Amino acid sequence: RASKRAAKSNHTVIRTVDTSKILKDLPFVERLSKAKYTKQIEVLQGQLNLLSRSPKMKKHAVVVVMEGMDAAGKGGAIRRITQALDARVYDIVPIAAPTEEERAQPYLWRFWRHLP
Repeated sequence: RASKRAAKSNHTVIRTVDTSKILKDLPFVERLSKAKYTKQIEVLQGQLNLLSRSPKMKKHAVVVVMEGMDAAGKGGAIRRITQALDARVYDIVPIAAPTEEERAQPYLWRFWRHLP
């Protein structure tokens, strides 16, 4: 029985998602008033803050990857997320165009060296 418990992984498996289907199903015609948006973002940031301080989260690392075109809203999304977090518990790693050193390495090298 103990060997079965030891063999069980504590890591959550994240399934691959077909993003093209998700985007097709999004209701792009829906609107949200500024007042409702402000209320919703406050509630969601509060939930994120509580979750990030939960004792259960001390055992886990979270990596959030943001990718998008210039002016797509990545910076704003990052600010809304980080406003809810304690600045002592996260790092933001901007990844720009690869340097000459990075070009000489395998593609993922410039990313994995920043992982916790």
